[in-house]
Amino acid sequence: LTHGRPIKPVDLLSTLKALTQLILFCTQSNDQDPFKREGIPYENRQRVLRERKVLDMIVYVIYLPFRQEYLDLNDILKSEYKYYLRLIRFGYRLIKQICKNNARNGVYMIKYLHILMSHIDCNVGVEDALLEIFTNNYNLLDAITEKQLQEFINLLKKQDKSFTNVNSRYLEFLSVLCGYDAKPVTKNQEFIANSLIGASSQFINYLIIPYEDEGKMMFKVGDQLWDLANFIQQKSLREYFQKTIELLASLCLGRNIVSIELVSKLISHNMVLHFIMDENLTYELRSSFCILYLHAYIDVEPYTRADIILYTRKWADIMSKTNPHIQFKKLQAFIDQHFENNQLIDMANTQRNRFLLVLVRLCRQLFEFNIYEDVP
Repeated sequence: LTHGRPIKPVDLLSTLKALTQLILFCTQSNDQDPFKREGIPYENRQRVLRERKVLDMIVYVIYLPFRQEYLDLNDILKSEYKYYLRLIRFGYRLIKQICKNNARNGVYMIKYLHILMSHIDCNVGVEDALLEIFTNNYNLLDAITEKQLQEFINLLKKQDKSFTNVNSRYLEFLSVLCGYDAKPVTKNQEFIANSLIGASSQFINYLIIPYEDEGKMMFKVGDQLWDLANFIQQKSLREYFQKTIELLASLCLGRNIVSIELVSKLISHNMVLHFIMDENLTYELRSSFCILYLHAYIDVEPYTRADIILYTRKWADIMSKTNPHIQFKKLQAFIDQHFENNQLIDMANTQRNRFLLVLVRLCRQLFEFNIYEDVP
C-alpha cells in the first residue's frame, strides 16, 4: 500500500498469523480463538508491546488503506476486500487485548481516538476496543474533554427516532464514561446528564423511557405505543431499554445531585420498584433496575453509611428516622419474600443468580444506610 499497490492475499495471511500470536501473547487463557480469548492479562507483555510501538504500528496498518484512498469505509464489507476486513478486525482485537485492564496503555491510545471513532458501526470490532480502553481507567476518563464527550453523545443521532435500527453500544460508551464502581467522574456525569435528559435536551427522544398510564407501564417508541408485556418481546428494543437504565444508574453513581434530580423526575421510585418486582421481566432487566434503585434512591441524601454498630440509641432519633423509610417497606417485603422462595441455587441459571446477587447487594446497602427495618 505504501507504494500504491494492494497487498497480496498471501502477505495478508502471514500478517494475520502474526497478529494471532500477539493476541494470544497478551493474556493467560486456554482459549486459542483470538476473537474469543479473554483471560488474565500479562501486564509486562502489554507494556513491552506499547514500548515497542506495536500499538502505533497496528493503528498505522488499520488506517493506511483509508489514508491512501485505496479503501473506503463504505466498501469495507464488500467481498473483494474481505482480507482487509479480517486484517482490521484482528488489529482492533489486538488493541483490545493490549489495553485489557491496563490503564496506562489506555491513556496511550487516546491520541488515536479520532481514528477509532471513525470506524464505529463498520463491523470491525472497534467498539470492543474502545470499551476496553475506557473501562476502569479513571485518569483517562477524567482527561476526556467536553468536545470528546459530545462526539460520543452525537453517536445517538446515527439512529433514526423510529428505533428501527438501534445500537446499544452507544449507551454503553456513555455509561463507561461516567466512571466505575464507587469512583464517578462528576464532570462527565453532569455533562452527559444535561445533554441527554436536561430541560432543553435534544437527545431524550433517542432514549427509551417508560411512563405510567392508568396503572399500566407504557412505552412510546417512535410513533408506536407498546404496553410492557408486548414491549419486552422485542429483543433489540428490550436490550436498548436495559442499557438506557444502566446509563441512568451510572449518571447517579456517587451521589451526583444534578443527575439524581433529573433521573428521579424521569423515572419515579414506584416505577423502578415495579420493574424490580415484575417476575415476567428478564433477570437482566430487573438487575439493571436494582442498580438504578441503589444509586438513585438509596445512596442519596439524607442517608449516610453506618460504619459501626450502635448498641445504644436515643428513642427520639429512632422515631425521627422512621418516616423517611416508609417508601422502602415494599422493597423490603419483596426482598424477604424473594429470598424465602429462592433458597436453592441453580448453577446453570446465571442470570437468575446474578439477580439474586444484585438483590443481596441492595439489601446490604439498606443495612449500611440504616434503612432496613423489621417488616410487620
